[in-house]
Amino acid sequence: MSTDYHEQHFVKFPHVASFHSRAELYHAAIKESQKRVPWFVPQPFRFQIGRTLYTPDCFVQEGSKKTIIEIKRGGRFDKPWREDFEEYLRVNGYHFQVISNEELYEQEILAENWLTIIRVLVRGRHYDTEHTERRLIEEIIPAEGEYFGDLLDRSIPANRHIYELSIFRLLYKGSLCINLTERNLNFDNWVTLCI
Repeated sequence: MSTDYHEQHFVKFPHVASFHSRAELYHAAIKESQKRVPWFVPQPFRFQIGRTLYTPDCFVQEGSKKTIIEIKRGGRFDKPWREDFEEYLRVNGYHFQVISNEELYEQEILAENWLTIIRVLVRGRHYDTEHTERRLIEEIIPAEGEYFGDLLDRSIPANRHIYELSIFRLLYKGSLCINLTERNLNFDNWVTLCI
């Protein structure tokens, strides 16, 4: 029997998160990339429904909207207690959403790019990059943009990780823009200031 299990730290969920499928991991990475989502909790809590214990895949706070997420192949979640469960959530101010694995796999490039960025951000959380971020915004990145690799080449090799971390922090904050949906993140990605 094979298993598809992943663990990952995130910025919006700073603990070790457990995922039972690649689709669940992709969902978390995509939520990490969305500014309107301040936080999320993978495998958040367990409900007892009759004699059944149920743990949803994710809880997402999006503005004032609180959503319990289930991720399933084909988007099917055919449980006899689903209607009662959704009513219970509604009464308590929650929404319930089922997302298909396939929908998340269609966003694989975006999710994998964000996983790369998240890993750098988490590893570099103790570095102070404020000066480098300001310098990138004010001096280095011309108005029309520049290739990611060229931005890294401007730095002293020993400081390259600080530049990469600074670029990713600015991207995370929404100060820089890179198209992350069409191809994997590499030195040829075009970086621009977000207006």
